Amino acid sequence: YTNRKSVDDHSKVVFDGLKNLFENSVNKNNKTINNLYSKVTSQIKDSFVQLLKNIPTALCNSLFRPYFNDPGGWLKYPASIEVYLVFMFLLLAIIRHRKIETIDWGLILSLLLFVLTLSLTIGLVTPVLGAISRYRIPAYIALVFVGMLIYEHKKMTHE
Repeated sequence: YTNRKSVDDHSKVVFDGLKNLFENSVNKNNKTINNLYSKVTSQIKDSFVQLLKNIPTALCNSLFRPYFNDPGGWLKYPASIEVYLVFMFLLLAIIRHRKIETIDWGLILSLLLFVLTLSLTIGLVTPVLGAISRYRIPAYIALVFVGMLIYEHKKMTHE
């Protein structure tokens, strides 16, 4: 039979040892895990000014990442290719656009507003690149639809 003080001391030593072991493990893993997160400039902390400062980074993260040089597994490569294909199509659509008078500006502006709000929400609240790649699919569908609305479909004629 042991006294209560020695049992409490022993429990404290064991608990402190497990706590230190867990914290060291978390710190080592955080170095790897943090590389997979999107780059957010800083936390908002109930500041409207800080929220406004984070908007460009949030939009960039949600629309353009992951880059080819971002750390991670092989799944970042199809996501990166998807980003380039969507924006190359948009660039092609802008270069070969229809006559300004024939474009449905109301539909295009509403789709762009949808893309902006969805991308901003995703970029501000989602820190994981894999989740961002999944959540932004409706925005990319809307961007492709915008490209299809402004692209001039000319038939190729043989001479």
